[in-house]
Amino acid sequence: MRTVKFRRLYGIGGNSSPWEDHGLEMFVLRAPELSFMLVVVKVMPPLAVLNDFFKRSESDGGMGNAVEWKPFEIQHDEYTELVEFLYTDPKRNIKLDDELDGICKFDEWRKKAVHKYNPRNRRKS
Repeated sequence: MRTVKFRRLYGIGGNSSPWEDHGLEMFVLRAPELSFMLVVVKVMPPLAVLNDFFKRSESDGGMGNAVEWKPFEIQHDEYTELVEFLYTDPKRNIKLDDELDGICKFDEWRKKAVHKYNPRNRRKS
């Protein structure tokens, strides 16, 4: 799997950690907005959505939790390897959702995925 170079950004004023090199599988779990979708919502974005996210070059989870990287895209074979790594780990319990595959933009996909998988939306009356 590819190596991604990124650094953490701390608070206001350009404070940051040194650049780090990690495999793509670790990078997606450290980029706050994407990590939230994988760890909390537990749904895997389609390739087009991931590439839209990777082109951004920054992810900000608020409260001084942000990372930056140089924009990039992955190919289908890298996506397949990433899905296999994340999806087959029983501790992660990540879902694949064909209904959300037609979406290409990260923000649109995130909104629909959070709405669909929010536990409060599944309460029985």
